[in-house]
Amino acid sequence: MAEKSPADPRVTALGLIIKLTDDVFKAPDFDTAASLTVNSSHSLLRFKSAVLVEVGSDRKLVIAQYGQTELYPHSEQAQLQKKLAAALDFSKGPMLLLDRETLAQMEGAGADALGQLLEGDDPILALKMEPPAFIGDPGFHFVWLLEFSGTVPDYAKNAASVLARNFGHALFARRCCSMSVKFRRTRWGKWLFRLALLAALVAVMFVPVRERLNAEFVLKAPEIVTVYAWFDGPVARVFKQDGDPVKKGTPVMRYDLNLLNFKLANAKNQLAETEKEYDLESRAAFNDRSRLGRVKLLEARLQTAAVAVREAQWYIDHAEVKSPAEGLLVLAGGRAEQLENKAVRTGDKLFEVYGGQGVIAEIQVNERESSILAGKLEATLFPYTSPETGWRTEILSVRKTPELTEQRLYCYTVKAKVLNLSRASMRYGMRGIARLEGERVALWYYLFRSLVVYMRWF
Repeated sequence: MAEKSPADPRVTALGLIIKLTDDVFKAPDFDTAASLTVNSSHSLLRFKSAVLVEVGSDRKLVIAQYGQTELYPHSEQAQLQKKLAAALDFSKGPMLLLDRETLAQMEGAGADALGQLLEGDDPILALKMEPPAFIGDPGFHFVWLLEFSGTVPDYAKNAASVLARNFGHALFARRCCSMSVKFRRTRWGKWLFRLALLAALVAVMFVPVRERLNAEFVLKAPEIVTVYAWFDGPVARVFKQDGDPVKKGTPVMRYDLNLLNFKLANAKNQLAETEKEYDLESRAAFNDRSRLGRVKLLEARLQTAAVAVREAQWYIDHAEVKSPAEGLLVLAGGRAEQLENKAVRTGDKLFEVYGGQGVIAEIQVNERESSILAGKLEATLFPYTSPETGWRTEILSVRKTPELTEQRLYCYTVKAKVLNLSRASMRYGMRGIARLEGERVALWYYLFRSLVVYMRWF
């Protein structure tokens, strides 16, 4: 069984932030919420120590300390932390990094308190907690002081900023808002409505719908016969133009016969000379037995010369290329002028003959979206020349294996016969959009199929 890939650290951190925020919001009272703020966040931020201070115009209180079962608000360190929290200026942002450089720029009681709190080079991260908008200005704020060993990691700054905002909303709500029975009923009503909405959404996601897919199609003839060059040589003349109708056996083009006639005449001359030489040697062999070997050699040369004549005659017999079927002629290159006087090599495509009754459409379905091909399939064609018109089709076949297309994509080829299409409105090679419809699938799969395939890469 394949091992599961480790989760993305950012996803893990996000999940932990959500859990910590939820725990603070669910705390039964303000003191518990404050204690959770400075203690539960250690698993994510990895600070050395932490304290939460409430700063108002007429009071400064230490309301939570990291790792303490009981508060010690009158200790010397607590007094220094209150002085530092009251002296901090958050006008440039809700986060301040306090270190030796910051100490050199500070003055007054705050500088004295920071100088005594800094141990060596261990920095302090100070965050101001703002109230939510619906509370307004409560006349006080919370300052969260976090001491780190060495340096403050970047991830800790980002995570602490998010936590400070969320924790602040929970603490101000606990401190300023009374949970009346009416508010509780309203809250429960909202939660019930949200749960009902979520349940309805989940139910809708499993409603079966027809799987649909759009792909490009091209119109082709049902029968396509391709003619290739049988031998090397120049094309002397092309008798038909591209797009002309042809019948089976109709001459389409002819090779240059000059060289072929020369080869045939030369082969016949060689055959005649060999025949004469063979006759002379055969008569002489009746009296001179030593010439029998020469006769055998000439007999073999005679057979070779006869083969050369037949070969040259074959080239001439096949110099005129004829249509192998009835249909529409499609020349290689598109014009007769491009083939005339052109030297072709064996295997070069000369022309195609489009035949058969009706028209078929070839639809290329991307391999990544080929799940639609598993069951019954229907296709409607919308040509680019007339996108408002839909052509009904009958599926003929689906290729069993994908092939690499010109777009460098592996695709399955679906062949469909176009129904009730007048030949006047059709031209081979026409393209458009094919709308494929398959079996019914769950709505969530239809909407998020591409996302599911993408996530399989991770």
